[in-house]
Amino acid sequence: MTRALPLPVRSRSSDSAYSWAVAAATLVMASLSFGAVTSIPILFEPIARDFGWSHSRVALVHAFSMVGAGLGSVVLGRLLDRRGFFLIAVAGSLATGSGLVLVSKAETLWQMIIPFALLVGGVGQGAFFSPLAAAVTHWFDRHRALAVAIALSGQSVGGLLVPPLLRVAAETYGWRSALQGYGVICSVGMLAAACLYAARQPSHEGGPRLEPSSTSARGANRKTSLLAAALFCSNTANFGVAGHMVSYGEHVGFGPAAAGSLMAALFGITLFSRLGVGLKLARGGTYKVMMATSLLHAVGIWVVVCSSAPWQLVVGLLCVGLGFGGYLPAYGSLVRSMFPAQEAGRRLAEFYLLGFLGAGCGTWIVGALRDLRGGSFDISFFAMAMLSSTACVLLGSWRRV
Repeated sequence: MTRALPLPVRSRSSDSAYSWAVAAATLVMASLSFGAVTSIPILFEPIARDFGWSHSRVALVHAFSMVGAGLGSVVLGRLLDRRGFFLIAVAGSLATGSGLVLVSKAETLWQMIIPFALLVGGVGQGAFFSPLAAAVTHWFDRHRALAVAIALSGQSVGGLLVPPLLRVAAETYGWRSALQGYGVICSVGMLAAACLYAARQPSHEGGPRLEPSSTSARGANRKTSLLAAALFCSNTANFGVAGHMVSYGEHVGFGPAAAGSLMAALFGITLFSRLGVGLKLARGGTYKVMMATSLLHAVGIWVVVCSSAPWQLVVGLLCVGLGFGGYLPAYGSLVRSMFPAQEAGRRLAEFYLLGFLGAGCGTWIVGALRDLRGGSFDISFFAMAMLSSTACVLLGSWRRV
């Protein structure tokens, strides 16, 4: 009696209809994951009231999750280069849902930090950011920059939909029930989307570069280090402002739903710049795009700092969102162009590690400075504006390295 051989997993071609289905699934996973990892900033106020904690203490939960996400993305990025993305996606889906459920049952700070940092941040966001962005590039040749932009647009879609819905759900059912429900949605939705990565990815011979470069390996590493420092400053500033925008909105008199809409506006507008930048990057000019969007981001934060009316605040947030939506894929595209395809997962994960650390630092710094100022955001937002300006200075010196 002969033993049946297992059917091989079917290989697909790049830039095919199936590739675009993978890109759509990538967007679903990235959106749900970003909503999960920003759930604590969205729920700052009800959690602080429930436990009687300071804002800096609640911000520690998000800060540790960003550290976990950065470290997790490095580990999972290396695993991606050897094992593919499907099993990583399954693990990330289950970790995100279970982590949110465990956080909803927390009674102490560490019972909240550990599952949120390790499961939601380390395994969940660690899988569904830089490894996910690297994984989707394997399905494209001609439209690789646009594919990265689609993957990173999860921050736009998740940031647009989740904040007002989760904030209203917390107001209606309590923040614990809101997190439990969203955890179930995350696991089910992510697992369904992950199935598209079960197919064998197309093979590439070396991988084309987005911009030709004769940079030596040592020179590429120096340039990457400078880009990483600039990304750290920009992300610290961005998440310092964005991570507290719901609290800031309630602080200046907005209701819970309207305050949640401020964060939604900031992240929602990134969808336009992220996809627009993805199309632009496919034709080159990566450095100019990165410089222009970083400047717009810095200008937006300064407008937020100086705003004295709601419309000025909204204009500032839209500029911040457009800048953030543009600079993140530009950074990734430029770093991706410096190294071969077989190193994509590791290189992007290592690069974005400082971005994650910046996001966590920004959330905590603004919370700590707010507590020191008796609830005022003046000094904390000013510090974020200075950091975003520093990023522009670093980028201005990049070509001279």
